[in-house]
Amino acid sequence: MSPSPSESASNLARTYLTALMRGDRRSAAAALGQSPETSSLDESQFLDSSARITSVHTLPNGDGSYKVESEVTASKGTYFVTMQVSHVGDGYVITDHHAIRIQ
Repeated sequence: MSPSPSESASNLARTYLTALMRGDRRSAAAALGQSPETSSLDESQFLDSSARITSVHTLPNGDGSYKVESEVTASKGTYFVTMQVSHVGDGYVITDHHAIRIQ
């Protein structure tokens, strides 16, 4: 059974964050639909192998895209990461993302 669109958006957000935790810039950039050379991977400044995703919430937007909010605890603090995920072609891509430090 295929995941729901909401689950697909959430899974993509987790894929992006865990790729950065592993230092895998290529996979992280792919989640953005970009190449590692041209992508903005701002979260790589604080995500490392010690980071843990502590929560993920997915909310539908009126246009069929999704807002995925994640809380991540890393060695440099706790961060709130927000991503906009859109359906493109046969899959999903993160079209916007930003993080703020909350602790």
